[in-house]
Amino acid sequence: MKHFCTRARNIRPVRFSSTFRHITDALNDLQKTKASEEANHAVKNGPRKQQSRKDLQKHVITPSDLSDHFRHSFYPKPTRAQISTTQGFFSQNKVSLEWIVGSYNDIPDIKCQDQAHGSSSTANSVKTSSPPLPEVLFLGHTNAGKSSLINNLLVNSVENKNHNEITEHAYVSRRAGYTKTLNSYRIGNKLRLIDSPGYGEYGEEEQGELVIDYICNRKYLRRVFVLIDSRRGFLEPDVNLVSFLIDQGVPYDIIFTKADGIIDRYNAKKRTNTQSAGTSSSGNHASKEDLVLQANQNIIKYYQKIISESGIANLTTSPKILFCNSYTSKLVKVRYGYKEIRFEILRSCGIIE
Repeated sequence: MKHFCTRARNIRPVRFSSTFRHITDALNDLQKTKASEEANHAVKNGPRKQQSRKDLQKHVITPSDLSDHFRHSFYPKPTRAQISTTQGFFSQNKVSLEWIVGSYNDIPDIKCQDQAHGSSSTANSVKTSSPPLPEVLFLGHTNAGKSSLINNLLVNSVENKNHNEITEHAYVSRRAGYTKTLNSYRIGNKLRLIDSPGYGEYGEEEQGELVIDYICNRKYLRRVFVLIDSRRGFLEPDVNLVSFLIDQGVPYDIIFTKADGIIDRYNAKKRTNTQSAGTSSSGNHASKEDLVLQANQNIIKYYQKIISESGIANLTTSPKILFCNSYTSKLVKVRYGYKEIRFEILRSCGIIE
């Protein structure tokens, strides 16, 4: 699927949007305020005791925090009531793998229509076997985490409590480009979630044509979710894909996957750098909480750079930017982001306002 996006024009990186500049300033102010408070406390009561790991955990930035930081003012955050309704929907509606196709014309309702040739009996069977439902498509570079995210989106409330043990609706493989087909997951009788082959390295041209045909011709498509691997950022095929969606007038949102890896990485860097520098004096040695706050700031800067270089922040129709993690770690102990992504799926399909 190496040639997936050769039909799309490039988006030029543009100057970084001022929308996100306040984030770094806010974090700097937070650290200055914290340092002042610590100094005043030390004068009156002596140095604070080191916080426990559990207390420090509260200060670690989460994927949901990142979604809030990078949220445009014209995209309001879902309310608790909306999230509750969304969770209830996914808990109450059964998920089933409805169809798998390697060609656009093999999609059941399309195939039946092609075979009908005006036959009323065949046309009636189309309505019975494959009713028209709104659809959302998940796209991403090979190994961007599409199948893992889909499993998290389709998991029920009981499975979610089992941390990394969840039902595998979409097969997850370490081999890049494992998904070769369009896979349709029907949620109740309300909507379809479509998993797609990864593009880029290890992708195949035929799979790219399949996805392009779907995007250009599928009248039930309501929104595309473009998955970006946080570890690699926007690759050239990702930028080309966004341009292609804009040209086609297809609504889309951006989802940064594997955010837990970036959170773990920058917190590990801070610990390593501090240990290498030594602790020459207690007054100059940053507290563990300060290290966490500094790591948070560096994580924000990391994503700011990715977003700035991609140019998506300055597009006329800026997409929503969401963050998630499909697996847990020592610092990211909960799966974040999937609830809001669920909400955006339902909102896009007109199921919730």
